[in-house]
Amino acid sequence: MIRGLASDCRRLLMTKMAGLAGGDAGIKRGALIVFEGLDRSGKSTLARKLAQTLNDEEGTRTTLLAFPDRTSTRTGKIINDHLATQKSPLARKEAIHLIFSQNRWEKDNSLIELLNNGTTVILDRYIASGVSYTMAKGLPKSFACAADIGLPQPDCVFYLDVSPEVAESRANYGEEAFEKKEFQAAVRKAMDVFRKHPTWKTIDANRGKDEVFEEAKERILAVVQEHRSETIARIGPEYFGDSGEGEFKPEEFQFDGKRGCLYALDGPGSEVLAQSLSDSLNAEIVDLKCSTDGISAREKALKLAAYFWDQNEAILEKLRNGRNVVLLHYVPSAIIELLPEIEDLQWIAALFHGLPCPDAIVRTESDAGTVYKKNGWVISNDRAEILASCTKHDNAKLERFTSKNLAL
Repeated sequence: MIRGLASDCRRLLMTKMAGLAGGDAGIKRGALIVFEGLDRSGKSTLARKLAQTLNDEEGTRTTLLAFPDRTSTRTGKIINDHLATQKSPLARKEAIHLIFSQNRWEKDNSLIELLNNGTTVILDRYIASGVSYTMAKGLPKSFACAADIGLPQPDCVFYLDVSPEVAESRANYGEEAFEKKEFQAAVRKAMDVFRKHPTWKTIDANRGKDEVFEEAKERILAVVQEHRSETIARIGPEYFGDSGEGEFKPEEFQFDGKRGCLYALDGPGSEVLAQSLSDSLNAEIVDLKCSTDGISAREKALKLAAYFWDQNEAILEKLRNGRNVVLLHYVPSAIIELLPEIEDLQWIAALFHGLPCPDAIVRTESDAGTVYKKNGWVISNDRAEILASCTKHDNAKLERFTSKNLAL
């Protein structure tokens, strides 16, 4: 009890001193500290224990957050259901990656607010887990890195280095889809992308819990106490090394025999136009409109991209069966909607890299002329002209959107 009172007094004194230094404006911003590592490396236990130690014994106001946040976010239930029910880590891999990133963006404002108010924040997993797990599924590094560019950059990341064999031997291993020895080995390899970054510190987590805790405590105290910029840095492409590495390849869509044609219509009156063209093109209309009310622009972009990926296989199956398809509210529509809200144009484009690029893309009015002209898309509301553009394509291949054919 005496020890508890002493800790409370010490914490109160330090908070008071921070206030005397100049009120809220004089409070040193909190540190953003992340614990990363394989499943069962001990991250959650260690992060929880260190957050408690900083709060109770060191007088450092500290908040512990975990990603993915399965309880206080819009995407939490989707993620929780996916992790609990999917038998393969490869299920919905593109869409799930974007949903995980949206989960992190949901906490962006609250994270910044905590740090600016002088609270140190410890994260149990963050960006590196999202990127590494996606790369371990075989998706390109450029796609894996793109969505998280712009999020707050950690002041320090402690990587708990544990071998897949040791992780496999620990209690409850194998309860979730990703907890497979071979997959965890691929995640460990992908984590090497980050370990060269100067903010990353490695801790040998093959040792006993007490030994790991003592080393982590010493090192985290040094981070909390060190001088840092009051400006919270944002993740840039350089954080990932060569993040342009390994783009999707257009030839990856394979078709046996003649495929159907893929068209996208955009702009005012496109729904009516699609109905009038569907008979002439012998095409099925697929409306990809998705509700994005009440969420931030970045979340909106990620939700739209994830939804497109979730519909991707069904669209490709229609093409394989020889069906022509007209898409409404697809990538071009999303881009035009997002451009006024998000300044980072390359960030927008990168979310859609890898999706099928239609044989013809048509907008009914010229308000988005610059984007359309850059990409060679058609601007017209003339039915005959649109029909002509929709009959020029190569049945032998269907390209993906990449940095080469999606320029903003």
